Amino acid sequence: MKQVFIALKNKTEYEFLVQLGIKHFIIGPRSFSRLGDWTDEDFLSIITSARSNGVLFSIEFDLILTENFIDQVLDSFLKSAFMSHADLIYSIRLKDLGLIHLFFEKSDKKFPLHLLLESGMNHRAAIQELIEIGKETKANIKCLSFSKELPFIKQRDYSKFFELPFEVSLLSPILLYTSPRPLLKTDLSKVPALEVNADSGEDGPHHGFVARENRHGTFLYHPKHLSLLDKWDELIEVAFNLKGLIDLRLMMDDLVKYVFYEDFQRLVNNNQKMESLLEKFSSNLKIETMRGFYQTNKTTVLFSKLKNQHLVDDRPLLGVVVDRAPGLFLYIQTKHLVIKRGQRVLIKGPQGDEQEFFISKIKDVTGKDLFLDSEVKETILAIDYIKNMTASSRLYLIE
Repeated sequence: MKQVFIALKNKTEYEFLVQLGIKHFIIGPRSFSRLGDWTDEDFLSIITSARSNGVLFSIEFDLILTENFIDQVLDSFLKSAFMSHADLIYSIRLKDLGLIHLFFEKSDKKFPLHLLLESGMNHRAAIQELIEIGKETKANIKCLSFSKELPFIKQRDYSKFFELPFEVSLLSPILLYTSPRPLLKTDLSKVPALEVNADSGEDGPHHGFVARENRHGTFLYHPKHLSLLDKWDELIEVAFNLKGLIDLRLMMDDLVKYVFYEDFQRLVNNNQKMESLLEKFSSNLKIETMRGFYQTNKTTVLFSKLKNQHLVDDRPLLGVVVDRAPGLFLYIQTKHLVIKRGQRVLIKGPQGDEQEFFISKIKDVTGKDLFLDSEVKETILAIDYIKNMTASSRLYLIE
């Protein structure tokens, strides 16, 4: 079974889960996490148990800080109880990517970093630059969480390119908006955090949304949770370096949640499939779920009526579709690259649809079979027919 990290709400939840045999947890310190509510005292109280049970923690540091407070908050984090037991720390979940170099300048313990690239950092070159910065500062980057706007196949390919594990959401909330201001006007001297339904009526734009406010500001969450739990068994077959996240901290019904965890761990222990688990608990958990852009290009969803979208892609461009013979061939205008049978390619339609396949047919415009093993220049070729791919679709090589 691949590693699955469960975000802990409190000490009681930890004690229950560790009895089930679960050993990988996420802890959010109240002073350094937008969703966590753990204090130093809470963490110190479970240290002995964690060591005896072989537990590892991933510590959240997922705030976005202003320049005036960076040094103060980071110093406080590095001196906290959460950082004083290095043998129990699997990684630091870092949201503010600008802190990579500063984190390692200030820390004498080179803790592994889990980079949270969830805020729209979608381009491979930009992520590569970030990782290079990490290497320059001798940062130990251990895992990546890609933007939720990227389809799974893109995340998998990025992970292979960077040679780093990546994490997908099996069941977790979707953060939509943050503000450093207390928009709910919570009296934080009485409660550490407040959660309310940001409701504006059943027909209002915020119906069902959850707003949470604490000392770090106000956070608005989508009414649905992101979940790939029913696809987990498929995903681990195609991505060897995959990790999972379960975060139910916005749920209020602890009893139902505990039953869910019991069933989850039972399936893990018996090496059984997860596909039925979400269906069984979706109504009892009282949360709606969605897959986000798991198999969908974001552009297709948001701009479905736009035509001729030549989406940027990092892969080598093999050619552009100029015509098609329905059910038989796609005719492509080739570029200056080698085309061979057996090549793994990606075709992207003008509306953002995409599909991977292996080239099995190559013919010239007269219908003669070709087996090209040298450069071709500005030649029109016929290749395998792919349904729904029209003129202006682009063919890329998957290396």
